[in-house]
Amino acid sequence: PDEPFYGGVSRSVYSTVQEVKNLRPDYEFHVCTLSRTTNKSFVHEEDNLVVHTIAFPIKNMPILVPQPLTTFLIQRTIRQVGPDLVHAHGTGKDYAAPVLQWNPEKSVITVHGVTREESKHWTGIKGTYHRVTGRRVENFVLSKARTIIAVSPYVRSMIEDQTRADISVIFNPVEKKFFGVLKKECPAR
Repeated sequence: PDEPFYGGVSRSVYSTVQEVKNLRPDYEFHVCTLSRTTNKSFVHEEDNLVVHTIAFPIKNMPILVPQPLTTFLIQRTIRQVGPDLVHAHGTGKDYAAPVLQWNPEKSVITVHGVTREESKHWTGIKGTYHRVTGRRVENFVLSKARTIIAVSPYVRSMIEDQTRADISVIFNPVEKKFFGVLKKECPAR
């Protein structure tokens, strides 16, 4: 809340939720996000939208700690909410893996990119570690998911041989104002 979204998964989630909550005002929508910029978790409610911001301030922790910690934090929030359906973005450890460990039948995963392709460009010791673990988590997510949304036909073609999930292609939402040509510089773009 009150922070601008310029693109990526955050923009996709924000735009989608804004449209869907207006289409179904009788539904309650919860968005759960991990934040390394806040020291205390909080809940923000607006109409039929509830945003759960989970504080995750540990920046310099041992490299293996985040996985079990994020799994615990995400699953705790899911249990508190008791949703009919959970929609997670990405194929990583922070959202998709904990959601699928909770209940693959009640989960929808949106795949924005393909770690095994992107990780070919990661270098150094940290890059090697994330390449190995990222591919492992991605393989887990794709093997457990039952319903997947791919953001492009390309993403679908890259993952369809690795999953038994039903895959639909739904492009990321883009607001019309982003197609306008500006005559002056716009900050943060």
